[in-house]
Amino acid sequence: MVISACGASLTAVEPPSEPGGTVAVPFTLEFEPGHWDSGSHAYRLALECPQLGTTIEPPVVRFDVDPSAPHLADPVWLRFDGLSTTSLSPADLAAIHPGQATVAVMTVVGLTGAEAEVAVEDCSATVVYDGKDPERLPPAEPFIP
Repeated sequence: MVISACGASLTAVEPPSEPGGTVAVPFTLEFEPGHWDSGSHAYRLALECPQLGTTIEPPVVRFDVDPSAPHLADPVWLRFDGLSTTSLSPADLAAIHPGQATVAVMTVVGLTGAEAEVAVEDCSATVVYDGKDPERLPPAEPFIP
């Protein structure tokens, strides 16, 4: 099993019934434009899947919100490795505009169809930001990346 930073923008499909480790399960939480005030922010994503034997707690990610940053049409993805302009590309932003829509995302990839079903029911993904209480990232439909 691998944790990736891809998101729910891919087309969702039913998990295949045969083994092969080709299914992914995204966990996402959307933040509306205007959620982030100007200044410095920090977040940390976490994923725990007891039945799959996986616990992931990446380091804290820091970023700035600056009115001079470009306001992008598509959401910015808050991934475990930083901010990204797409759900599949490496982190490529250090700052966002205060009016930017964002999506926190963690995706479990390389699962069989049966493992994907377990992940949807068993895994718990959260994001903690700016010292607030953890917020749950609900699972989305499994898909084949």
